[in-house]
Amino acid sequence: MKTAAERQRAHRRRQAAGRVVLPVEVDEVAITEALISAGLLSQQDAEDPRRVAAALAAVVSTWCRNA
Repeated sequence: MKTAAERQRAHRRRQAAGRVVLPVEVDEVAITEALISAGLLSQQDAEDPRRVAAALAAVVSTWCRNA
């Protein structure tokens, strides 16, 4: 677990980079299946919330660049 100081440093780095963490509510099964189907997440990584989040972040980043 990160200390308060580590969380604050991470927040400041994101802020300086113009990034933000947003809470988004999604259907866990549906998003995982969609990421696997699109080839963006392996079946083995489907149980790892950090891997699912990273795959979803990549999708959103790509979408933003192509918008």
